Amino acid sequence: MVQASTICMGSLLFSMGLLLGLVFHLPGASSPSEVSSGLREAARVRRDTYRGQRSAENGTLRAGARESSANVADNDKGPLDGEISLEDTANRQNDGRHVGEERPEVIIDRVDALSESQLVNINRNSAESRSVDEDKRDAERHRSNIIAVTNQRRLESIRDGTSEASRSVYVVVGDGPDKVRHVQRDEVSDTDAVTKTRGPLADGALRPASENGSSSHFVADGIFWSEEAEALSPSGFGDREITDWRKSVENSQVVGLSNGCGRMQNRLLLFDDATKACARYRVNTDQVQGEIYSFYLARAMDIRHVLPSVLMLPDPREDRWRRVHGSVISAQWAPDRVIVVTPWLDDLQPEYIPRELRTETTLLHPTDDVIKDWTPDQIRMLVQWSDLIVFDYLTANLDRVVNNMYNQQWNPDMMNSPTHNLERTPESGLLVFLDNESGLFHSYRLLDKYNHFHESLLKRLCVFRKSTANRIRRFIDNGDIGDVMMSLFQKEEPLHRYVHRIPERTLAILNKRLRDVHAQIMWCQSRFGR
Repeated sequence: MVQASTICMGSLLFSMGLLLGLVFHLPGASSPSEVSSGLREAARVRRDTYRGQRSAENGTLRAGARESSANVADNDKGPLDGEISLEDTANRQNDGRHVGEERPEVIIDRVDALSESQLVNINRNSAESRSVDEDKRDAERHRSNIIAVTNQRRLESIRDGTSEASRSVYVVVGDGPDKVRHVQRDEVSDTDAVTKTRGPLADGALRPASENGSSSHFVADGIFWSEEAEALSPSGFGDREITDWRKSVENSQVVGLSNGCGRMQNRLLLFDDATKACARYRVNTDQVQGEIYSFYLARAMDIRHVLPSVLMLPDPREDRWRRVHGSVISAQWAPDRVIVVTPWLDDLQPEYIPRELRTETTLLHPTDDVIKDWTPDQIRMLVQWSDLIVFDYLTANLDRVVNNMYNQQWNPDMMNSPTHNLERTPESGLLVFLDNESGLFHSYRLLDKYNHFHESLLKRLCVFRKSTANRIRRFIDNGDIGDVMMSLFQKEEPLHRYVHRIPERTLAILNKRLRDVHAQIMWCQSRFGR
């Protein structure tokens, strides 16, 4: 009873105070409407704060990551020229948009397991001098792109808590060698806070193959094909095959000339010893340069999948062309323009893109989940494909895998279709890199439009031939890739004076792309190397 009276008395005094405030309003004092407005504003702030906390707890960050990914996907649309062939549209204006620097599309599983303070600590360790506010902003900005990764043995030891290795995990912020952070286990509250990405840094891709795995003998030092794997791969076109082809062309007469070998002015040649050859004639000088210099780049890199290439002058007045004089005239070949002659191979079979390279979620990385099912036949193909990805990146070839990738905008099944300008021999399974005329020159002028395709393919690759990696490093150290190519060309090709030298600008781009490949090798070495 006394308590109730006290409450009533308090309410009465409060009401009287409000009334006096209305009647005797003092200058500078808050009006009742201002007081009421302030109370409502304070209540709204408290309510919004509470809702924001609850929203964050219930997965607002997940939605934010999806929105960010959707924006990336929207910006990564390819050029919509309305044409199917890359080469037919190469000089058209690019009205589409693409992202020059890829960012993995991230789905956050348990980002709350890495607290803001932990992310700040991680970022602080990698910065030379940064304020706390800068670290907090960076941590917030990268929160949706945090990838905590560990290999399978570390994960097991962390869960068991029985190993010194259990105190270490990797945290990757973004993509690239400079984005890797190595932190102590006690900085991360839960190893299961591993985000899954649909980009080059998939969680499974960062678990190195176990040393005792059933397929690990195909991979050496973490990222290189072993000698056993390379022994399965065909030897390709070596010095002997190239020399024999040159002698055959130089000592033979042309007795037949017929339509074939692709483009309108290309022809199928028949020599007097019954040997067949493809003759490629191009009015554009840079496409002749692209074909012949791509061959000599392959020679310099010891990549033995480009057909031996010899230059000829189709002068109908010469005795070797006498029997096909009329056919040469009708082909509209200028007698002072060289043609590129390569051997004709019978019964070539189509080659399909390996499943490890078809999408950004499938990677050719030396991990248990990738290599466990590899068979010797698959190894034979993959060893060759690793060189193909490197070679086509160096030349920026538009008319092979990139052609398939580009045409997905009209045909979503293109990556499951035969690879453009890539065939294999039925006996040995040798991959033959056909039609390289777009490489180095024509394709370098179109890098702004198509380079994101090449970068995407290179990022999917983390197993290399050791000899290829060594040559890349040598050419970077010596800076002499152009000299080596020109030396080989002038030494082996009597008609080299009919082809312009490689411009310095082209060599500068080639050297830059050599460094790109080397950076990818180092990136892979930091993750999988032993």
